[in-house]
Amino acid sequence: MEGKIGKMTIFRTPTANYFVCIFTEQEIQQFRKSNKAVGIDLGITDLAITSDGKKFKNYRYTKKYASKLKRAQQHLSRKQKRQPWV
Repeated sequence: MEGKIGKMTIFRTPTANYFVCIFTEQEIQQFRKSNKAVGIDLGITDLAITSDGKKFKNYRYTKKYASKLKRAQQHLSRKQKRQPWV
Protein backbone atom coordinates (compact mmCIF):
# COMPACT_ATOMS: atom_id res chain seq x y z
CA MET A 1 0.00 0.00 0.00
CA GLU A 2 1.08 3.51 -0.69
CA GLY A 3 0.21 6.77 1.01
CA LYS A 4 -0.68 7.86 4.50
CA ILE A 5 -3.20 5.62 6.29
CA GLY A 6 -6.18 7.69 7.38
CA LYS A 7 -8.91 5.34 8.60
CA MET A 8 -9.36 1.59 8.97
CA THR A 9 -12.58 -0.36 9.40
CA ILE A 10 -12.83 -4.04 10.35
CA PHE A 11 -16.13 -5.85 9.87
CA ARG A 12 -17.47 -9.38 10.04
CA THR A 13 -19.96 -10.92 7.63
CA PRO A 14 -22.78 -13.27 8.74
CA THR A 15 -20.71 -16.16 7.37
CA ALA A 16 -17.94 -15.38 9.90
CA ASN A 17 -15.55 -13.85 7.37
CA TYR A 18 -13.60 -10.79 8.40
CA PHE A 19 -12.76 -7.89 6.07
CA VAL A 20 -10.60 -4.81 6.52
CA CYS A 21 -11.12 -1.54 4.64
CA ILE A 22 -8.13 0.78 4.72
CA PHE A 23 -8.48 4.37 3.54
CA THR A 24 -5.29 6.09 2.46
CA GLU A 25 -4.31 9.54 1.30
CA GLN A 26 -2.11 9.59 -1.74
CA GLU A 27 -0.82 12.34 -3.98
CA ILE A 28 -1.96 12.15 -7.55
CA GLN A 29 -0.29 13.65 -10.56
CA GLN A 30 -1.74 16.77 -12.10
CA PHE A 31 -2.72 16.70 -15.74
CA ARG A 32 -1.27 19.26 -18.09
CA LYS A 33 -3.75 21.98 -18.96
CA SER A 34 -4.68 22.45 -22.58
CA ASN A 35 -7.01 24.81 -24.33
CA LYS A 36 -8.82 22.02 -26.20
CA ALA A 37 -12.53 21.45 -25.82
CA VAL A 38 -14.30 18.21 -26.67
CA GLY A 39 -18.01 17.67 -27.15
CA ILE A 40 -19.53 14.37 -26.04
CA ASP A 41 -22.67 12.86 -27.55
CA LEU A 42 -24.29 10.05 -25.55
CA GLY A 43 -26.21 7.63 -27.70
CA ILE A 44 -27.95 4.28 -27.83
CA THR A 45 -25.94 2.32 -30.38
CA ASP A 46 -22.64 3.77 -29.17
CA LEU A 47 -22.18 4.73 -25.54
CA ALA A 48 -20.45 7.99 -26.40
CA ILE A 49 -19.00 9.72 -29.45
CA THR A 50 -16.62 12.64 -29.01
CA SER A 51 -16.22 15.54 -31.39
CA ASP A 52 -12.72 14.19 -32.10
CA GLY A 53 -14.36 11.15 -33.73
CA LYS A 54 -13.61 8.62 -30.98
CA LYS A 55 -16.37 6.08 -30.40
CA PHE A 56 -16.93 4.20 -27.18
CA LYS A 57 -18.79 0.95 -27.64
CA ASN A 58 -22.03 0.35 -25.69
CA TYR A 59 -21.63 -3.10 -24.14
CA ARG A 60 -25.16 -3.00 -22.65
CA TYR A 61 -24.18 -4.59 -19.35
CA THR A 62 -27.26 -3.21 -17.65
CA LYS A 63 -29.62 -5.12 -19.96
CA LYS A 64 -27.82 -8.40 -19.28
CA TYR A 65 -27.78 -7.94 -15.52
CA ALA A 66 -31.32 -6.52 -15.35
CA SER A 67 -32.72 -9.80 -16.66
CA LYS A 68 -30.62 -11.79 -14.17
CA LEU A 69 -31.77 -9.52 -11.35
CA LYS A 70 -35.41 -9.92 -12.41
CA ARG A 71 -35.14 -13.72 -12.29
CA ALA A 72 -33.38 -13.67 -8.92
CA GLN A 73 -36.04 -11.35 -7.45
CA GLN A 74 -38.83 -13.60 -8.76
CA HIS A 75 -37.15 -16.60 -7.16
CA LEU A 76 -36.71 -14.74 -3.87
CA SER A 77 -40.32 -13.49 -3.80
CA ARG A 78 -41.64 -17.05 -3.99
CA LYS A 79 -39.62 -18.25 -1.04
CA GLN A 80 -41.23 -18.56 2.36
CA LYS A 81 -39.51 -17.64 5.60
CA ARG A 82 -38.58 -20.58 7.79
CA GLN A 83 -40.32 -20.73 11.12
CA PRO A 84 -37.92 -21.20 14.03
CA TRP A 85 -38.31 -24.40 16.00
CA VAL A 86 -40.46 -23.82 19.03
